[in-house]
Amino acid sequence: LKLQFLYLIESPLVNSTMGNVLGYGMYAGGVFELIVGAKFITAPDALHAGYTPTSGYEAYAFESFGVQSLFMGILMLMKGPSDRAVVSLSAMYHAVWAAYLATAGGRHALVNPSAHAWNTPPMVVHGVLAAALLGHLLLRGGDEKKEKGN
Repeated sequence: LKLQFLYLIESPLVNSTMGNVLGYGMYAGGVFELIVGAKFITAPDALHAGYTPTSGYEAYAFESFGVQSLFMGILMLMKGPSDRAVVSLSAMYHAVWAAYLATAGGRHALVNPSAHAWNTPPMVVHGVLAAALLGHLLLRGGDEKKEKGN
């Protein structure tokens, strides 16, 4: 039984199928980024436990991040799991965000992190997406070589 299980794990069919499934993380991540981007522009308080940025540079920073998130989402949706470079970038992007949110803002650590549970949901989403995309890269790889003439 143990040998049969190992055979399934090492089976190209299982790796390919699982890699394809994990590749859907690109689409899930793209939708996530579009939602977050729109919220950062229109209602950042909905993402930050009611905190509203002050006018001026703070509001500009929130809106700029929203625009960046929209374009990251569009890129992820347009490229999907087929482009190894974009999948790699997306995996790193989500891993960095998960780590940053896990520290409650890195060097700008919150005064009372326990009062700011707003960072837990995006931390988990970014972590799951990073793991899925890394799994896709390891099992499937993206950018499979095509036969000449195609």
